[in-house]
Amino acid sequence: MILLISVTTILMGCIQPKADFTPFSVITLVVDVPVTVTRAGIRVTVSGSGATAGDNDYAFTDTTGFASIKTQQTGYHFVVARHQTFDITAGGTAANLIPGGEMQVFQQGRLYIPNVGAALSPDFFYPFTGVDSPPQKVPKKLGMVRKTPGKARFMFIAEDSEILKNTLQPSHQPQPLGTVSVTGDWNEFNLTQEDVDSASGARFLYDDGSLIHPESGDDIAGDGIYTRVLDLTPGNHTYAFMVNGIFMFYRDPYEETSKQVRAVVRIPEDTPGTPGLIEVREFRASQILVTEE
Repeated sequence: MILLISVTTILMGCIQPKADFTPFSVITLVVDVPVTVTRAGIRVTVSGSGATAGDNDYAFTDTTGFASIKTQQTGYHFVVARHQTFDITAGGTAANLIPGGEMQVFQQGRLYIPNVGAALSPDFFYPFTGVDSPPQKVPKKLGMVRKTPGKARFMFIAEDSEILKNTLQPSHQPQPLGTVSVTGDWNEFNLTQEDVDSASGARFLYDDGSLIHPESGDDIAGDGIYTRVLDLTPGNHTYAFMVNGIFMFYRDPYEETSKQVRAVVRIPEDTPGTPGLIEVREFRASQILVTEE
């Protein structure tokens, strides 16, 4: 009797509760690069899919450029591709530019995830040409271009910011309301804006399709992607973003690498409360590699 009870107790102790598997959508895609190098190790990320920007859902490509991302997000998102050899880029599906059509203008480049559990294989369009006719509707790969020597391309997506994503409009072109700027080791993490200090202030990123500011390198106006291309010396540079001029540094959710930095910053003179105050800040900054010839 004692032996029977002991065996029964052991068996009951080994019974495990049934695991709960959270459903997710699967996005499959192929990244294409125009050079004869391996396509493995390119990180592809679903924008605005994490509790915080750095927690976005991602995967890495294999040697053929194929990747499969699992995500619990629904709605319109971008898939962002990042690698030290190539410029950062974002894509989604082909746009239907017919007013009232299934896709509105603002969805150029955005991927629509209809529900959790969906299996998606996006028809990527990059770069978008604005032509809504064949062969534009033929499925294409998410393309990446090799970095231009001496140039650094920065990109910030509105839905990765708690401040900016609340300004996006779901029913029409969602031009975000707010500003984004980038500052880094090239200007000692200056907090002032470039319209105040044109020589060394933080540089604005723009969502204007490069129409108003050609130097922005932005692809599509009003899609919620802020962009800026800067001339920087070759090598690794640390940087951080600022949103709406608030002097809080934000790491790049799609950073190539990161590094702990210590910077002496001065609060701008036109700031209420503590103008001119000098602060020593230690934080984790994003890094970008600028190539040379």
